Amino acid sequence: MRRSIILALTMALLLAPRALAADPPGKAIRGQVVNLTAGAGPVAGQKVTLKTTRGSAAAGQVDTTTDAAGKFQFQGLTGAAGEHYQVTLNYQTVDYSSDIVVFAEGEAEQSLEMAVYETTPSGAGVVVPEHMTLVQVAAGTVLVEEYFQFRNNSDRAYVGSKVVDSDGRMETLRFPMPAGAFQLTYTMGFMDCCVKPSPDGFLDTMAVTPEVKDLGYSYMLAYSGDSVSLTKTVEYPVADYSFLVEGTGYRISSPGLKEEPPVTFGNVQYLRLSGQNLKPGETFTVRLGGLPQAGLQGTLLWAGAGLAVVAGALALTYPLLRRRRLAPAPALAGDERRRLLLEIARLDDRYEAGAIPEKEYRRRRAQAKAGLQGRGRPAP
Repeated sequence: MRRSIILALTMALLLAPRALAADPPGKAIRGQVVNLTAGAGPVAGQKVTLKTTRGSAAAGQVDTTTDAAGKFQFQGLTGAAGEHYQVTLNYQTVDYSSDIVVFAEGEAEQSLEMAVYETTPSGAGVVVPEHMTLVQVAAGTVLVEEYFQFRNNSDRAYVGSKVVDSDGRMETLRFPMPAGAFQLTYTMGFMDCCVKPSPDGFLDTMAVTPEVKDLGYSYMLAYSGDSVSLTKTVEYPVADYSFLVEGTGYRISSPGLKEEPPVTFGNVQYLRLSGQNLKPGETFTVRLGGLPQAGLQGTLLWAGAGLAVVAGALALTYPLLRRRRLAPAPALAGDERRRLLLEIARLDDRYEAGAIPEKEYRRRRAQAKAGLQGRGRPAP
């Protein structure tokens, strides 16, 4: 009898820690930080942060640390409707963040993998598979939008080597702009904290990791007469370049580019020049002629946007017009990627204008982003 009591007490003591360590009620996010640089070991002891957002407001954050295998977990989450989560970390000065995590009804757990890389000051592996320039013409002004796809062919995060501010930020990507450009607007992929002006344009200080990085910005150029010239300098190897002008009543030419037949995006035709395998340091000038004369009232008529904007009020209204609303037809190489890029821009515009609920916006944007990364297609 005494032996049975002792055995029962022993079993209770052995089981007590297991009961205390039981998972708390609620939902969980489990993951692993994986270093994808060749020869790198597990990412142990790494601080990982879970940020919670409820609606459009921050609802707190909690930290944890990876174990010896780089694994981490966040438990006891409500996963309520309107609540979404994001996992972030800083590894070797580079910030990494997961896609937005939202729990579906009845879903108790989600898993994710956070890829990190060793850093390098060398940008030798940075290339541009695709660069696209879109131009809209108005009387006396042209709107120029630039879209880049960057790729880092190394297995390290490029962080730069030249300090550009008092916070110790390093220059990574440089973007020169034509003389006379104004109304610079960052439209895709940039963060206000990390862009800095330069004598001939601006530069970015965000690290360039081996994942694909899509960036976009726009600016305006004024002209007099019936023509304008854009001189561009190639900063990084560009595999495929397209220069597109909305409308077919103009003349475009450039000694460094090939004239292509007009292409159709939606119901609008575009003039097109193209270039392949452009090398850093190359400079080319595109001349755009046959433009309308500037009106006396300085009114800008934005084709396709359905809005007339007085030039004096442009600074207030332009952010809502800064992205294209085009649906490309299958006419260009890389058409699906272009379509997804413009779909993201279109969603951003609609969300900013209050025309789409936040939950629907985040869902469709995440799907479009996944499509860019080869993991799915955007919702119709």
